[in-house]
Amino acid sequence: MSNLSFTSVNLWPHMKEIIDEVLSEGWFDPFTVEMVKYQLASGGKRIRPWIAVTFSRIFNGNELNALYFGTSVELIHNASLVHDDIQDGDTTRRGQASAWKKYSMDQAINLGDALFALAFEVFKKCELEPKRKLELMEFSMRTVGELVNGQVKEIFYRQNNLITPDEYLHLVSGKTGSLFRLACRGAVMLAQNGAEAIYSDLDNIGTRLGNMFQIRDDIIDVFGLKEGRPAGSDIKEGKPSILSSLVITKLTGKEKEDFISMYFVPTKKKTKTLIKKIIKTYHDTGVVSDALEMYMKEKDVMFSINLVKENSYLKLFLQELCDYLSLAIKELYYKT
Repeated sequence: MSNLSFTSVNLWPHMKEIIDEVLSEGWFDPFTVEMVKYQLASGGKRIRPWIAVTFSRIFNGNELNALYFGTSVELIHNASLVHDDIQDGDTTRRGQASAWKKYSMDQAINLGDALFALAFEVFKKCELEPKRKLELMEFSMRTVGELVNGQVKEIFYRQNNLITPDEYLHLVSGKTGSLFRLACRGAVMLAQNGAEAIYSDLDNIGTRLGNMFQIRDDIIDVFGLKEGRPAGSDIKEGKPSILSSLVITKLTGKEKEDFISMYFVPTKKKTKTLIKKIIKTYHDTGVVSDALEMYMKEKDVMFSINLVKENSYLKLFLQELCDYLSLAIKELYYKT
């Protein structure tokens, strides 16, 4: 590990202290507080606040402001996860019962809303001049809108035909990339006034990180490497993925029609045998290798961005982050 940043692990105690302080102010019902603490105790990689705090440090920002902002980003992320678990029907999250399974669907909806509210209450603690604070607040709110748009698209595509890789990455740009862009650009907005000239590069970094993260997530789902979830969980739910989008570019005629029919068998009727057959199609068509190559291409594009090439500290941190993300798929890359 470099000495540039906190790690995603040792960042959490500082974030928890901030969250507990805001929760102690008493504007949430005790039961809501219980649900918030339950959701956050489940852990997670906490990559987004790690990015936010480190980007702020690289661009000479105030560390306490960066912690408030990074915590806000993580709370938005968790709010989206609570709602995502309801929409997907996922009964576990990070090895424990998902919020809706533990507290009911109705209360989990309330929890997700509470986490969004908590995120902006934490953000308010950032000490910035009013104009810059308003600009960052507006960017954060637009990000939530982009995240919602991505999720709307995913649910829509679950009920329709499989989509192309380009269409899928457009979906991912909202569903996953939005929060990575918020962490990257938002941290620099927080650290520096007048950094508009590099916003495009920062957004590009966030988009590439979001694409890499989602491609990685789609691959490890097939191999059963997601914590607490069996292989092919996304397939069972009929979710679009980089693999399902790539496979329809390889199949033609009846093979393509048969695959699409298999993929959209209702969740409750999708047997383990059927899921294994879909995974076998992925391997037989070579799309796992193709997805791994796409992951590496996204990484290469990110490191070709001018801001990354010109800032050695940024380049060093992104390499560290890529090494972390690649751990789960590194062995797969050399096997395929």
